[in-house]
Amino acid sequence: MKLWYSKDEKEIDKYKYLIMLDLDEEELHNLSKKDKVVSKFMSAEEDNRKIENSLRKQYINEGIEQNKLETAKLMKEKGIDPSLIKEITGIDVSND
Repeated sequence: MKLWYSKDEKEIDKYKYLIMLDLDEEELHNLSKKDKVVSKFMSAEEDNRKIENSLRKQYINEGIEQNKLETAKLMKEKGIDPSLIKEITGIDVSND
């Protein structure tokens, strides 16, 4: 913070990427409009966040599908009508 308040533009420019670690999201966004390096960093960070969210969604969807299969299997073992199983789970067990 001493560096920032010294208003020495050369020093600030030299250490601006360390200084930006202390900025909030809005301040970083505003800085990314002016600085190409920060903009690229912000884009990479956003891309990583999107990838993580996609992986989470994929994991959740795979879990849901696995749960449906297990439910359909249990329902079939209990002798529940295959058409009802398909209606509830979306899985056709009549050929299994």
